[in-house]
Amino acid sequence: MSQLRVLTVDDEPLALRRLQLALENVPDVAHVGAARGKAEALQLIEKYQPDVILLDVRMRDGSGFDIVEKLIGGDPPAVIFVSAFDNHAARAFEVRAIDYILKPVSYDRLRSALDRARSEIENRSSEERIAELKEVIRTLREEVRSEPVQRFEAEFWVRRNVTGLLRVPVESIEWISADDDYVCLHTSTGNHLLRDTIRGILSRLDPAQFIRIHRSSVVRIDAIEAVKRNGVSSREVHLTNGTRLKVGRVYNKLLKQALT
Repeated sequence: MSQLRVLTVDDEPLALRRLQLALENVPDVAHVGAARGKAEALQLIEKYQPDVILLDVRMRDGSGFDIVEKLIGGDPPAVIFVSAFDNHAARAFEVRAIDYILKPVSYDRLRSALDRARSEIENRSSEERIAELKEVIRTLREEVRSEPVQRFEAEFWVRRNVTGLLRVPVESIEWISADDDYVCLHTSTGNHLLRDTIRGILSRLDPAQFIRIHRSSVVRIDAIEAVKRNGVSSREVHLTNGTRLKVGRVYNKLLKQALT
């Protein structure tokens, strides 16, 4: 096999872009297309007949398992799951039918997975791969049924310039402020704009780690050094980096509950 034809599937545009950039540096690989959901993925699979699919586990219109089920027949492509969540990984390796890459995807890990996929395609029959795909679906669906629906981001990718992207780990964010149609992610190494709202960004963050203290600001709970009165009825949050932020009246009770 001279080139691996790879299709990427993820409902996050930036995740697709990162995979595309990584694939450009892997020799003997052709990125034939990108899909943002189950329906589009099935159309592109039929159109391009890829050798390998880099597949997110969960998407807005279904799951990666729904797509894998449709591959049972003929000469199925090799499937590599790509996810920010490691709770499926043990089962994925246990059945040894596929590979499983955790986000953020490193170049070396991606290349290793693609090398393994190439080996499986060249050395294993279609019948063997179909049987293993069936086992993958059965075991991994059991994991999905038992876990919470809600998921939270581990990282954000922001535009650094016209063509570049920068990864901002959630664990590096100290606080977040509203900035028109954007939010500003404040970290110890700099500030980064992301197109979203305060309400939208909160839905993507673990409430055990972040709390809203004002209509225009969210803070990491671990970054709070003190909460002090500022006048008769108002309060300020003092962060460990020296930043002082006003607490909105409607958020006083929530803040107290989070810190006690």
